[in-house]
Amino acid sequence: MTDERDIDGDEKLMALLSEVSPGTSEAHDAAVLNAARRVAEQRRRSKRRGLPGWLVGLATALPAVALGLFVFTRFDAGDDLSGGNIRGQVSDVVPLDGGAVAGTPQLLRWTAVPGAERYRVTIRDDSALPRWSSEWQNDTEISLDAAGAPSLEPGLYLWTVEAVNGRQSELGPYTFRVEAR
Repeated sequence: MTDERDIDGDEKLMALLSEVSPGTSEAHDAAVLNAARRVAEQRRRSKRRGLPGWLVGLATALPAVALGLFVFTRFDAGDDLSGGNIRGQVSDVVPLDGGAVAGTPQLLRWTAVPGAERYRVTIRDDSALPRWSSEWQNDTEISLDAAGAPSLEPGLYLWTVEAVNGRQSELGPYTFRVEAR
């Protein structure tokens, strides 16, 4: 159920995203907004039920993990990856989308986009504000320590990968939860 406060908040978040991440597409901003909505709804539900947030996150992630065990998607030579958000066509994501890690993850990995010349990773906090972006690179994985990423406090994070393959495409947003060590 959407009320006026949600619409007002969405407009403010979209304006803020445009300010802090100039040059991103509307599709990117909408995907980040949808991920932020999921996080906010997850928080509201956990507060209503009196359940710990990690338990709600686990319950939310289990159906996706179960489905992932049965459905494996990969890029095929004929896939049209000419632009936009291609989240549904990606596998081999580390850490697992919706998974939990103890402390800051050491490595982020994704499936290569055919024809991609370079990639850039962005990590956002649970309010969808950018916390860190990598330099453009050719590899399909990045060591966060070596790349100079900050240590992440416990909480929920979103991450995306921009891929340039003639046009700019985006993988994600994916989520992971950092738990205290």
